[in-house]
Amino acid sequence: MTCGAVFAWRLLCLCLCVGALGGCQLLMGGLDVKGVATAANVPSNVAVYLSVSQDNEPTTGLTAADFTIAEDGMPLDPSTTKQTLLVRDRVAEHRTLLLVDVSALSNEATRQKLSRAVAGFVAAVRKTQPVTVYLFDGRSTIHRLGDFPVSAESFETPPEIAALDAGSRRDPSRNLNGALLSAVDKLTGLLSSSPKPIRIGSLAFFTWGPDLAGRVPQSDVLDALEAGGYHVFGIGVEGDNAPQLERFATSGVSMAPSPDTIGVAFEEAASKLTRVFNQYYLLSYCSPARSGIRRLRVEVRATAADGDESTGKWESEFESTGFGAGCDPTDTPRFIAQPGSAIPAPIPPPEPSPPPTPAPEPDANEQPAPATPPAAAKSTKPPPPRDRAAPSSVPASGASKTQDTVVPPPEAGGYAPVD
Repeated sequence: MTCGAVFAWRLLCLCLCVGALGGCQLLMGGLDVKGVATAANVPSNVAVYLSVSQDNEPTTGLTAADFTIAEDGMPLDPSTTKQTLLVRDRVAEHRTLLLVDVSALSNEATRQKLSRAVAGFVAAVRKTQPVTVYLFDGRSTIHRLGDFPVSAESFETPPEIAALDAGSRRDPSRNLNGALLSAVDKLTGLLSSSPKPIRIGSLAFFTWGPDLAGRVPQSDVLDALEAGGYHVFGIGVEGDNAPQLERFATSGVSMAPSPDTIGVAFEEAASKLTRVFNQYYLLSYCSPARSGIRRLRVEVRATAADGDESTGKWESEFESTGFGAGCDPTDTPRFIAQPGSAIPAPIPPPEPSPPPTPAPEPDANEQPAPATPPAAAKSTKPPPPRDRAAPSSVPASGASKTQDTVVPPPEAGGYAPVD
């Protein structure tokens, strides 16, 4: 057996061992398709929020024709289902937090270079999502520089960035680990305040070097970043700091050759972050199902500039009971909580109190109890309020008369033609 045949045989065996959906495609450079959430709403609207990447690089520029939908193994005709891609921000909140190291701002020239770099990053990223900027040095806390909402025409440098809070550097040490830990908490709080059901965060951080303060162990930072599930981008200056940035920045590192070129690194990081935003797709269609639990499969095909094609797929389930005519795939989907998604679970309503037990009928032969002196008057001070569950952060539109839920695998059932 030739060396090439041996390699091919081993690769085939490895694919069989991986086995899971799309495993071989990933090993051979296929698309990585991940589902964030699924919505199934009456009359027969089904929508999925997906991310598509390849070799850890975003796959952007896909159209509705690049998606193939099947239910219970049966491919659906896109002209019948009227599948379409909707604007992301109808259901999803994408937000970026930029963390900037000001511990080395020892002169005005350095401050100006850094302020211009931060301004360019904010101007590029806020075209697609809001950006919040925090500063840090050796102190135990990070300090907010400003919030910058979405704006496609923000060409002028905001005054707070132009100044870059020149007096903010008070501790020349560097609390990088503690700052990252605080940034995760801040980003989580910003996202939780959004009324949109899907929330996806990105954390970008710039540092002049490794942690010096030693306030927080590196393991705590790695645990927090993993638990947060955010896209993390690192920006730095080439040198000994690169390996540490790569441990934290799971979505990519942008390094400047020298302190004089940090603007280029910020620009590259902003471009990466924008591409990650564009790897998400909101696919909507009209299902022909009219009853039962359906197994949904979405296959994606991408064509590279050189003509090479890559494919990937993702599967889930949805409940179609109550579906009927009248679907419009351009309606805004109503997503609900699903395990492993970014959607918080709704808090169930309190159970109703049981009815009071009726008093027993008096016995005619029973002698009345002797009178007792009246009890001492009780305080008229009202009792303290009872604790109540916090309201769900899921908007009221997230539920309907037919509550959408994740259910066991599908059973046999028939399809009805789309009306």
